[in-house]
Amino acid sequence: MTIKKVLSEIKKGDYEYVDMRFTDPRGKLQHVTVMASEVDEGFLKSGWMFDGSSIAGWKSINESDMKLMPDLDSGYLDPFYSEKTYCLHCNVVEPESGKLYGRDPRSTAVKAEDYLKKTKIGTKAFFGPEAEFFLFDDVKFSNSMNKVSFEVDAISNNSLRIHPLQTTVVESEVFFVDIMAEEINALAGAGITLNFYSNDLTLVDVKKGNFFSDDSDNIILFINENESAGITNLQIDIATIDDSQFADGTGVMVVLEFEALSAGTTTIEFDGNYTTLRNANNGEININELVNGFVKIF
Repeated sequence: MTIKKVLSEIKKGDYEYVDMRFTDPRGKLQHVTVMASEVDEGFLKSGWMFDGSSIAGWKSINESDMKLMPDLDSGYLDPFYSEKTYCLHCNVVEPESGKLYGRDPRSTAVKAEDYLKKTKIGTKAFFGPEAEFFLFDDVKFSNSMNKVSFEVDAISNNSLRIHPLQTTVVESEVFFVDIMAEEINALAGAGITLNFYSNDLTLVDVKKGNFFSDDSDNIILFINENESAGITNLQIDIATIDDSQFADGTGVMVVLEFEALSAGTTTIEFDGNYTTLRNANNGEININELVNGFVKIF
């Protein structure tokens, strides 16, 4: 893409900022953001000076001047910025010689592509980020005048949990929570016992989940509810008519419908002594974790 075409895109797109992006030696994306009004033909042709000493493993403070040279073919709109931003990925070069900086990963990629062509091993090389991520079941954080904290929770396999882990409702509101199986193999049935405070919650209904089968007629629920000393004890037995029907992975076993009775924070808790999972041979599956649910009532 030519310089004129890039400038035309920035103008027509009514961009407010231009983000100059590059990668440090550890693979972390770094950037320098400038006002779109500062970007002209000279800017794109000559590059943008920046302080290389702020990047780990690069320059010392006495020789920190470095230059970003934008790749004009890399421009795109960043959809996640609150202000409209045009992004350009850059090569890092030595300002005096104009040569590619040896510790810039993009420079290494350029040299590798040139080597492919010279040796005729190939004509194109494709480089991109490796998508790595974590899956958490719950995340809490706080940022106030005298407190900064965070807490994450990832539930292990062979587990049962109340989903969502925390529900917020108002008095007299009817709400739903799921009993979910987490990463369980060959699950064919279960006996689940829950306890909750009778003054806080009342059970409205128990419905079948679709974890075992999309055919709800293949699933049988046996429900027994007792109350003693202000605590409701709910026993749920789940069985499948077809012995060959079993479930693998993660899914909703049962959907519980409650009504919130009084303001405060209350719990929906598993009774580990009377909660079991069964496989297709009616053998017991080990449960690694039982995760209770919390309900905030206003």
